[in-house]
Amino acid sequence: MAGARSKDNGRGVGIGMALGAGVGAAIGAATGEIAMWLAICLGLGIAFGASADARAKRADPPAHRPEP
Repeated sequence: MAGARSKDNGRGVGIGMALGAGVGAAIGAATGEIAMWLAICLGLGIAFGASADARAKRADPPAHRPEP
């Protein structure tokens, strides 16, 4: 199937969201600004996770693509 997605797609984003939520909740509880820190850390976690997914995709090209 040409449009099928691999099970590994999006794993970095999920991990980034989970770590961002945990770190944001911890910092927010310590400072008393949970909403602000949760939003900041979730955003950063999603960004770093997407970056990790993109890097992994470039490092391991699909077998059907010819090497340049």
